[in-house]
Amino acid sequence: VWRPPRAEAAGFGEGFELAASHTRTPNNPDGRLRLLDDVPEFDPEGGPWGRGYLRADAHVPTDAWFYPGHFKNDPCMPGTLMFEGCLQALAVYMAAMGFTADKDGWRFQPVQDEACDMKCRGQTIPTSKLLVYEIFVEDWPAGEIERARRIVEAAETALESGVGVITVDGELVDTPVVEGARRLLAQAAERKDCGGGICSGGGTTRQLRF
Repeated sequence: VWRPPRAEAAGFGEGFELAASHTRTPNNPDGRLRLLDDVPEFDPEGGPWGRGYLRADAHVPTDAWFYPGHFKNDPCMPGTLMFEGCLQALAVYMAAMGFTADKDGWRFQPVQDEACDMKCRGQTIPTSKLLVYEIFVEDWPAGEIERARRIVEAAETALESGVGVITVDGELVDTPVVEGARRLLAQAAERKDCGGGICSGGGTTRQLRF
């Protein structure tokens, strides 16, 4: 599905043409800190909740650069780097969903002062070979639902009036963003506690497993 390094427009194909004009497209780190090698599975409607799934693989060589310093005579991958891999997998998911298509100059980073739990189920050691990250999207925050509603309404208005350019909150909106907004609204409408309507509450839970 995705193999780094690639520009967003080339990596995700048709519908992401707007990203081709980026001068500083949101991206994951290069060099030794690029911790993903392949994304073999991506499904916007996958996972147990039907709201999104992504699998990312990292091939860990027996002589990986971080083993000599962590720890002496007991090499293992630092937990901070494993967590960085989780964040990079989530960044790929967000880009694939179209969230960064109109975000030239933006960057991925954790939200300041917002805690995020990480549970390591085991070590990554020189015999591990392959490290697998999985993202299961359980829900989306109310703010994203409301923005998705505005995007779809703007797209429908533009289609009816024959306007070729769509703007929401002063920003240009491209096809991937509109399609992603439609998926969010469709998923929200399927929630049993919404009574068939669009949810106005709730939070976001992202389960990162490896």
